[in-house]
Amino acid sequence: MVLKVILILTAMPPAFTSLVPPQLYQLDTDLANSSWLFNSAMLLLVAPMLYLVVHSM
Repeated sequence: MVLKVILILTAMPPAFTSLVPPQLYQLDTDLANSSWLFNSAMLLLVAPMLYLVVHSM
């Protein structure tokens, strides 16, 4: 059960925590926002594969 939880958590896209450091340290916020959006969109492709891997264990 622990392995399945870790596997699911490693596939999750970055969320709020990836957007805070660019704001605090005046980094490229446009790059951080586009990266977050791209990674969230990629989750739609990875989630079905992740479902198959977790249920085959």
